[in-house]
Amino acid sequence: MGTPFVRLDHELLFSPAWAALSHPARTLYLGILRTTYRPRPRYPTNTPTRYQIGPADVADILPSSSTYHVALAGLEAAGFIRVLSQAAWGGTKTTLSLSDDWRHYSADNYDNPPF
Repeated sequence: MGTPFVRLDHELLFSPAWAALSHPARTLYLGILRTTYRPRPRYPTNTPTRYQIGPADVADILPSSSTYHVALAGLEAAGFIRVLSQAAWGGTKTTLSLSDDWRHYSADNYDNPPF
């Protein structure tokens, strides 16, 4: 069960990394935030929260599993997520954590974006 609203800061929305993302990658990022919402912990730690997600979890917002995999690769290349373990055949899900690495990119880094 997800949340109907997702908070996006202005810093993210107006960043060069967000501007360079494809529409499916943006949609997947919002889907990850929506489907994996957890309340903020009372005592934050430096340990990244792990999320498990697969194509079936976002099937209502992305048309195919190939679009899902391309969007996932784009999010990882742009620094929005870190893939901790890749899904294998047999219905397993990709384990990932959210990342703030996108903040380190500037417009100069996007002459030839990898996504």
